[in-house]
Formats: sequence, C-alpha cells, structure tokens
Amino acid sequence: MPDKTTIVLILFAGNGSTAEQLDPLLKEIQIGLRDPKTTNCPEIHCLYQRLTDIGQQFTITSQTTDFDRTPSGGLTNFPPAGSIERSGSLSCQMTDFLNSVKQQLPASGPVHVIIGAHGIAGKGFHPTVLLRFLLLLLFSRLNSTWRRLSWRTRFRQLRQNLFATELRPGAVAMTAGDVALTLDDAELALGILKPRLQALVLHTCSLSAIETMCALGTPSFHIACQNKLRQSMKLSKWFATLASPQAIPVQVTTACLDSMKADSTNAIGCFSSHVNSSHEVTDALEKLNKLGNELFTLLTSNVPATVNAAELAIIDGQELSAAAGTTDIVAFCNSLSASSGISNSARCAATAVAGKMQSLQLGLVKNDGSTPRRFGGISLYLPLRNQDSESLKLLPESFRTGAMDWVKFAELWAEPSP
Repeated sequence: MPDKTTIVLILFAGNGSTAEQLDPLLKEIQIGLRDPKTTNCPEIHCLYQRLTDIGQQFTITSQTTDFDRTPSGGLTNFPPAGSIERSGSLSCQMTDFLNSVKQQLPASGPVHVIIGAHGIAGKGFHPTVLLRFLLLLLFSRLNSTWRRLSWRTRFRQLRQNLFATELRPGAVAMTAGDVALTLDDAELALGILKPRLQALVLHTCSLSAIETMCALGTPSFHIACQNKLRQSMKLSKWFATLASPQAIPVQVTTACLDSMKADSTNAIGCFSSHVNSSHEVTDALEKLNKLGNELFTLLTSNVPATVNAAELAIIDGQELSAAAGTTDIVAFCNSLSASSGISNSARCAATAVAGKMQSLQLGLVKNDGSTPRRFGGISLYLPLRNQDSESLKLLPESFRTGAMDWVKFAELWAEPSP
C-alpha cells in the first residue's frame, strides 16, 4: 500500500478576531481536497476550540459539508456531525486529541501539523485595569524590588507592563493577556507523533523565533510568521504539495512561500521556513551563548558604547516585529558586527550567530509591500533596556537551559535601573 500523508489541524480561537483568521483554514482544506492536483488524498484530523472552553475533534473529507462563515460571524456546519468534545486545558485537549490521532495513523507516510492561534497578548483596557494600575503604583513601595526605584521609574515600569501590547515569551496560544498553551506543553504533546511528524506550520503571530525552534523540536522543519499575521494563509494554493507523501521540506516551503508572493490576497507578514534538527539548534544556541557572554562582559564593565550598540541593533531588527521585545536575530547581529562600539570578539560572535541563522533558512518571504532589508525571518526575544527582566523567566525551559549565557546577559540588560 502506498504512503499516505496525514494533516493535523490544532486551532484555538479565544476571540472573534482570531476566529476570523482561523475559520477560513477549514474551507481552504476542503478546497484543497477537491482540487484535481491533489492526487494523493490525505487524512485530515482537526481539533478546534472556537470561542468556548470546549474543543471539537473531527475529520474533514472531500464530502464534508462546506464550512462557510455566516454574515453574523458564525460558521456553518460547526461542529460537524459526529464530533468528539474535548474538555480541560488546551494542553490536555491537545494531548488527548493527538493520542487519538496516533491510533488512526496509516501504516506509513508523513504527518504535518498546523497550529493556528492568537500568539500575542492584547491586554486591552477596562476600568478595573485602571484601578489595578493605581493600586500597584500605590503599594509598589512595599515591594522590595520596586522600593529601590523612584516614583517616576515605578510609574513608567507599571504603565509599560499594564498597557503595552507585547509578546508573552514561551506562549503558542493566547487569550486576552493570558497564556493558554505554552511552548513547553505544546512540545510535550507533539512528542506523541514522533517520529512521523515532519512539518509544523504555525498560523500565528511572532512564532518564527529561535525560542520556538528550541522548544518545538519534534518536527523536522517549521513554517511560521515572524511578526504580526494579517489575513489567512491560502492553504488551498499549496495544499497538493503539502498532501504529497513524496514532498520534501524544500518543496513544501517553496510551494507555500511562492503562493504568498504570487497572490496579493495571501497572508501579509514576514514568513520563514527553517530546519529544526536538534544538532543544528544546539549549534545555534552555542553561538548565541558565546555572543551573550561577550555582551555580558562588556555590560558589566560599564562600557557605554556597548549599550548604544545593542540599542541600535534592537532598533535595526524591529522593522518587522509587531511585538515589543522581539527583534530579528540576523538584523540584530549584522548591526552588532558592523559596530565599532563593541569588542572584536563580540563582533565575531555576532557574525557567527547571523551566519548560523541564515544557514538554517529553507525560505523567506516578506509579503507586506515594503522594501526588503537584511532580515533572516527568525526573531529573538530581548526586552527593552531597563524594562522587564521578569518576562525572561517565561521563556521555554529548553531555551533557558540551552542558552544560559545569553539569558544571563538578557536579564542584566532588562533589569530595571534604580
């Protein structure tokens, strides 16, 4: 019996705007299944937690009634007849779902997972938020850390933490400010599909990142958005390639990115595809660690030029980043390597990191109409100077242990000044 591809969709829409992004994926799957170019019909399994706490597990075939959005923002034929309800945390739902999928896998053939979710914490505003802000400011003098800071600094730090819309590091799926699924929990669940899992398509914002590569190590390659994802990926345009059991990572990447470049209605953003072998990621972390150690030494030596060089490098890498605290790692390191404000050994370390990131790249497309720059499509979490060192504790455990010297520098960099 010939190989057969399995495509697994894990979708989480905690709000209406995310549902608008994810609902079309179901229809795109159906269009792809019915396309004459799809000669190897794959098996499609889906878990969709849509605007409730209950996930719906179901399969999609070419005969499944169409999933269409209604004028009121609903979704027809959802949940489909025969769906299985999954309850509990998103991590538990994902684990139960993938255990069920594993039991139904064909004897051979690749498995591709598509995770769709809201990846950035939009904190929003509510009168109770203002009250909480005032109470935090009033009682900050009782906190041993905040007590060392001036009132002006306390106000600035609390305001930034309360009102800024920023990436919560280490999160795959978000609700309004709350982590619903961590990278570590996602990797634990994805391990159920070892060694069959090949591709991971992340239809979510700001997850084409070195931390994601480190944490989600089960798939052999990732396709993800580096910054804010706008519109939906036209999956039907490259579905036939994704569905082919013979397609290799470069072919899947090329089909995906070419479809974006050829169609202006495709998803808007910076999309990256990169290999994800444990050996390659370990080598990348070692180079990042060396850079972190060099910068830490310069920072503790109170070299003012080091701060200026790093701040400029962050700015150079932020053109594509929608979230505060993320910077394109290649642009960041290219800026450092060209700076006269840091040591030669630090510049060499930055050059090595940039080169490694680019060597991992299978493809990159910047689909937002602006002038291309030297971006690598893989971002790095680094809070602004003196802003928020606590957020670094939310990074995936595998990254924190694998890049200890870099994290040490990042914590010192982000530590609020008195």
